[in-house]
Amino acid sequence: MQKEKIIIFLLASINFTHIIDFIIIMPLGPQLMRKMQITPQEFSLIVSAYTISAAFSGFLSSFFGDKFDRKKMLLFGYFIFLSGTLICALSQNYIVLLLARIVAGAGGGILASQVNTIVADLVPYERRGNAMGMLGMAFSTASIVGVPLGLFLGNQWSWEFAFYFIVVIGLIVLPMIWSVLPNMTAHLSDKKYNPFAILQSVSKNKSQQLGLLLMSSVMMGSFTIIPFVSPYMVANVGFKETDLTYIYLTGGLMTLITSPYLGKLSDKIGKFKVLQYVVFGSIIPILIVTNLSEVPLYVALIITCIFFIFVSGRHAPSNAIVSNLAPSNIRGGYMGLISSTQNLTAGLASLITGFIVIKGDNGQLLHYNYAGFMAIFFAFVCVYVSYLLKKELSKTDNSFE
Repeated sequence: MQKEKIIIFLLASINFTHIIDFIIIMPLGPQLMRKMQITPQEFSLIVSAYTISAAFSGFLSSFFGDKFDRKKMLLFGYFIFLSGTLICALSQNYIVLLLARIVAGAGGGILASQVNTIVADLVPYERRGNAMGMLGMAFSTASIVGVPLGLFLGNQWSWEFAFYFIVVIGLIVLPMIWSVLPNMTAHLSDKKYNPFAILQSVSKNKSQQLGLLLMSSVMMGSFTIIPFVSPYMVANVGFKETDLTYIYLTGGLMTLITSPYLGKLSDKIGKFKVLQYVVFGSIIPILIVTNLSEVPLYVALIITCIFFIFVSGRHAPSNAIVSNLAPSNIRGGYMGLISSTQNLTAGLASLITGFIVIKGDNGQLLHYNYAGFMAIFFAFVCVYVSYLLKKELSKTDNSFE
């Protein structure tokens, strides 16, 4: 049990670095748009480039993810991720930065699938919601410590220093993976490896198909909103760029408390039930955030806090659910497809919102409320798909909650 906690802490540390790398670009948006003279559409492409690249790497890893030691796959993905992040720090123009985000995203896609696969191999389903909630704390910690510090460095000097900061942390975590994580080969067999086994399984298994659809709706319901929270707060609500730190600090503090709680609650009363509660609970905060006008700083922070609590609260129960839809010998492949699906839909959601939101003559961002309506639509899709999945699973296992 103690060894399990140490490994989960290490996996959370890995998540910490690649989550900072993914979300730091969003609060840096106003600075990047100003310094590189890029449009909201070009900025949305920088955000989506990471996730779409991660989608492709996650998809490719699904064909060979179960052929190798999980530890080696994790090290491979982390090396690519850190290389891409270093190139981000060295970028001096829009095109190089865009290409660097593609490289970093390729590593991130492998990391996302392997981290969740290792948790599923290590932790029984009855306790997996709690474990996924602990991993979710990496987002909170990244928001509390990583993003504010990265933004401080970016605002004090320039945005490049935020990425140098991530590389330094990664160089500390990399040897920890090598020394602490044991070799994980229990999923390997003497049988001839079939790289297409996962596609054959998904094509025949309705539960696995619904699992992919569930994660698509979760990400579409989040990333139609998240990438433009920071630019919208600056352009429409009256935030200074330095005030953006407070959004991630306060939101991170609250989700640091709520993420593990929701994970434990999902193990206690049912993962499907908790998922549906938090999805419905997110609707009002989404409506308020995407229609917010100029208000005092503390009011905006309260609203964004509630928004992050409910949106981030979807991930522990949904990840726990899908991690149990494939047996161990093809779990890495299935989680690769899950990672690919998550990243592809997050990238597409960000890209779509980039074309919906336009800059008005007075510098304000227009039509963000339309993105909110789209997010609410996918919230209802998520609840419906979770109902179908639970119904499908109940045909073979009534204990699957």
